[in-house]
Amino acid sequence: MPNFWGKSEEIETSFDNLTKSVKECLFSTLDLIGEYIENGENEKVKNLCEIVHRAESEADEHRRAIVNKLVQGSLMPHTREDLMKLVEEVDDIADNAEKVMDLTLFIALDLTQLNKEQVKKMNSQIKKQYNILQKAVSDIFQDMSQALGRTGQLENIESIVDDQEEKIIREIGRNKELELAEKIPYQNTVIKLSDLADTIENAGDVIEILIATRRG
Repeated sequence: MPNFWGKSEEIETSFDNLTKSVKECLFSTLDLIGEYIENGENEKVKNLCEIVHRAESEADEHRRAIVNKLVQGSLMPHTREDLMKLVEEVDDIADNAEKVMDLTLFIALDLTQLNKEQVKKMNSQIKKQYNILQKAVSDIFQDMSQALGRTGQLENIESIVDDQEEKIIREIGRNKELELAEKIPYQNTVIKLSDLADTIENAGDVIEILIATRRG
């Protein structure tokens, strides 16, 4: 299918840069949480923390660059608006990932009672989901049908993550070694991690709207 945006190579490249920076921020956050649960705060966690902050800043720079290009470009107003929404949704993934990390490290949460393997599985699904989103964002500039097919996969994985979240939280709730007040930070951490899948799906929803609008 031909490129339905016309001469949009510059915008496409900018979106590619954005999704790469967001991916680095998100994946580093998930790796950091896994390492933190396993071994507490250590040198690897500190290094990942620096990567997350740098990648989130780079994502913001790419977001601003895309917005500027869209404002100055010749796309139809509704198309420009939908692309701006997509930019914000993708950038929100990095913002929310950084917030999960900052909250965990700032409060110095003790997460040793979390089921490490279950959290690892959930984080793996979130990574898989983002990889699909990254391909979908690229596809909107080349093949709308392919992009639309990927958005359905995002919804399916989000449901899997929800199920994993519920399983981990239920296990924490039944943990007799923890007092009720101690369980809350565990539950909040798992919920915020799971919410990253919701944010990714939100970006997929914008892609669906963008394609529907474009097709008329």
